[in-house]
Amino acid sequence: MPDDHEDTTQMKTQMTELIGLLTAVLDSHKDRDIAANLQALVAEFESIRTLIMRHATAMEALIPRATLMEQMVEEQEQLKAMVSQIRIDTAWVRHQLEGSIDG
Repeated sequence: MPDDHEDTTQMKTQMTELIGLLTAVLDSHKDRDIAANLQALVAEFESIRTLIMRHATAMEALIPRATLMEQMVEEQEQLKAMVSQIRIDTAWVRHQLEGSIDG
């Protein structure tokens, strides 16, 4: 998971830098058609950045749930092992009593 977080952080940084560069070009450009196209491009990059941030936040929110599920699976396996041992112990006791619980 740390690699995904690093990738997301790096992507956010790159998107922020790209938007800054495009904004600087937009502010310094004299041609209105190109400026309008750059402005639309900046808006698209902003929306992409917003989506990436939402996705990263959603993925980070899943980490505790995944950890909890792993813990629950481990606990379930422990309970299964305990039940299995109880079955073995019960069978042994019944065998020792020769199948008669009342004695």
